[in-house]
Amino acid sequence: KGLKYISSEPPFAPEFLSGTDVLKNMTVQFVAPASKLTSSLFIMTRSNGFFLYNMTSHSIAKWGMDALQKLSAKYHFYSVEVLSDGYALGTLLNGMYILDTSGVVVSHLSRESGIPDKTIWSIDHDNGVITSTTDNGLAIIPYPSAIHTVTENSGFEGSINEILLLN
Repeated sequence: KGLKYISSEPPFAPEFLSGTDVLKNMTVQFVAPASKLTSSLFIMTRSNGFFLYNMTSHSIAKWGMDALQKLSAKYHFYSVEVLSDGYALGTLLNGMYILDTSGVVVSHLSRESGIPDKTIWSIDHDNGVITSTTDNGLAIIPYPSAIHTVTENSGFEGSINEILLLN
């Protein structure tokens, strides 16, 4: 529970990050740099939505529009990738959401829009391409263009749970 760091000096005990008291009773699902330009962290909790933590001022604030907070209460967000102009969020039951930097939902990608499954296990982004793993294959999205998939129909069998793009 909460957001902790490990001290770099003995006894190397976990300590709560200064200014994150609001997270003490929450399950933190994911932490990532908010962008390459700021000293902020993007924090996703299991059932309490999203937060931005400023590492300089040690302040934390709820992040995202009301619609996004309502989505986070309804769908379990599982994976996050920081994009140059926002975030890609994967869910366990409702595909992928693309958000702008203020938390507005720009796009919702689902089975209906062409991704192979409603569960997104992991997301990676490189050179304008979002790649996500699902129970039924890969979704390759030259964002913001069309979706390409790798599934049983293209010779792949099995569940893909993680991806790392290498150049």
